Amino acid sequence: MSVESLKKGIQIEWKDIEPCSRRAEYLVSKELVDAEFTEALKEVSKQAQLPGFRKGKAPLALVKSRYIQSIVDDVARLIQSAAYEKTLEDKTIDPIAVDPGETQKAPKQGEEYRFSFNFETAPDIKLPEYKGLKLAAPKSPALDELLAKRLEYL
Repeated sequence: MSVESLKKGIQIEWKDIEPCSRRAEYLVSKELVDAEFTEALKEVSKQAQLPGFRKGKAPLALVKSRYIQSIVDDVARLIQSAAYEKTLEDKTIDPIAVDPGETQKAPKQGEEYRFSFNFETAPDIKLPEYKGLKLAAPKSPALDELLAKRLEYL
């Protein structure tokens, strides 16, 4: 599954933590998670070398049982990076730093996947109306007066 189609299927819910901190809570449907598990299993099986089988020819069930942790890590990394990319495309926030928080729960096949990231954002500064303000500039001696005084001094 492509990253673009994965980004379309990720739902984001924003929660304000502090004035400059927001939490993005992500939800990925179980259909997308299952599709990512299938893709990751196919990729791992292409490289898997198990005794009694040629490279890439081992049964998928055997590859899955042997390399399940690698598959889960690949799926989690791919989904989380797609979610992060989707978050950066949102122009309503200005993220400065991201913190994945506590260790994220690993995705499981056949279940929806929920995780969250904490974002430090730029402060939202509202400037008052400045047009039409009257400013008084301090009076300074004319340039000719300054030059005359300087010449007199020399």
